[in-house]
Amino acid sequence: MGGRTRIQGGCDRKLPTSAPLSAQPATSFEAVKRLILLRHAKSDWTAESGSDHSRPLNERGMASARAIGVALARSDQAPDLVVSSSALRAQSTAFLAADTGGWNCEIRITDELYGTSTGSVLSIVSDTADEVVRLMLVGHEPTWSTTAGVLIGGGRVRVTTGSAVAIDLPSWELAEPGRGELAWMLTPRLFTDGEWDLGG
Repeated sequence: MGGRTRIQGGCDRKLPTSAPLSAQPATSFEAVKRLILLRHAKSDWTAESGSDHSRPLNERGMASARAIGVALARSDQAPDLVVSSSALRAQSTAFLAADTGGWNCEIRITDELYGTSTGSVLSIVSDTADEVVRLMLVGHEPTWSTTAGVLIGGGRVRVTTGSAVAIDLPSWELAEPGRGELAWMLTPRLFTDGEWDLGG
């Protein structure tokens, strides 16, 4: 896919009232799509940013974003498309991870992933082009943990700052409660706190 661009906008769709958030566990299937939910890395609460939306990453957060970028690239898990919340800390996480990991993908920026709901997240996923195999969304809590739990049919998934969780789906259109399977979860401290060589 081409170079990175910033695209404002998004979409919003409520979950049908008949669709329970707690669904039956997903049955086994041959996954063809992988959704990666990346929570923004640690932000700097001492920065004089003026608003929650403009709060930057702190030094540890920047290191975590770089580590996840390299880890995904070396694991052949770099996304084909990244869609990030417009909050500065989310955008910074996305661009630092992509630049450090050498991801060759488009990065879109949308307000729809800031202060959003699980229904809106699933709407964005279901509208993804079929040519995309790995989609990364970069956003916030508590929506990321809730969305992961909904997609895999229940259970507690805690997405800490800078962590990435991958969920396999049969198709983007079937991004619905209970239709996903948990593939893996990575926390940046697996790499930043050890002896890992994260150089180029």
